[in-house]
Amino acid sequence: MPNRFQVASSSGNKMTNLSTDEALGAAAIAAHQFSFKNKAYLLPPQRCGCFSCLAIFRSTELEEGDFVPEDDGQFTACCPYCGIDSVIGENCGYAITPELLAAMQDYWF
Repeated sequence: MPNRFQVASSSGNKMTNLSTDEALGAAAIAAHQFSFKNKAYLLPPQRCGCFSCLAIFRSTELEEGDFVPEDDGQFTACCPYCGIDSVIGENCGYAITPELLAAMQDYWF
């Protein structure tokens, strides 16, 4: 039997069992919101990953030039390896793993 995870439904009062793949897919969708306007939460040292090129690196590798301005004055990180704005950090609440990044790549690209 595949591994299963229990997660709360959107109403918060019912638990749903998800397989590992389903949980990974849900995380891939939820973590995406942290891939833009993310400079402030990427500044503390942490493990980061790019779901375009699948590189895993430390946030300390990001330089000022890796952040692009958004219309509202916030900044979005671009990967220091491929230059795409597909960077998330572990501060998003998800472990940065090759599996999560690959699931995000499959879903978003």
